[in-house]
Amino acid sequence: MTNGILSSLANSAKDAVVSFVKATGSITAELANTISQTVVSGFQGAEDVAGKLVEVTTDTAKGAINGLIETGGDIISGVGQIARGTILGVGKAGGDCTGAARVVVHELVRGSADTGQDLGQVAVSAVRGTIDAIKEVGGDVTGVTKEAVMGAIEGAGEISETSADAVKDTLKTSIEDTKEIIESIK
Repeated sequence: MTNGILSSLANSAKDAVVSFVKATGSITAELANTISQTVVSGFQGAEDVAGKLVEVTTDTAKGAINGLIETGGDIISGVGQIARGTILGVGKAGGDCTGAARVVVHELVRGSADTGQDLGQVAVSAVRGTIDAIKEVGGDVTGVTKEAVMGAIEGAGEISETSADAVKDTLKTSIEDTKEIIESIK
């Protein structure tokens, strides 16, 4: 599922995922390192990392999910590693991991809409990926969790209200402390 023309960074992320899955035959935690490198390269030469945060995060997520779909890789495992790698890369580049969490999860949930996967499980995997990453790089776990949950709900909401409700329900029962976050945003 390619939504329009992909940017060069999105194409790089897509190609990285395709190459990784073809080389390994599966989705492993090492995919996050591949995505992290793509994110860091997306920030290279930027005088203002904060100013490029949304663009780099969005393009990486769009390209990576397209690569995952193209290879027929495990969407649910893949989005977790893509989210984790994106946050790791943002952290390495000195960017705002909390803001990036919302953007990457939003794009991954929305980008998975036509895959036939349970969007609630896609959201859980993506949110967990951001949480795992922020624990690795150090930072505000609560803030990242909240932003990732918001991104998941917003991404699903762009698909349908039913999708957003399903994502909320799945997150509430699958990830600790998300019930309070979700109830606070109603």
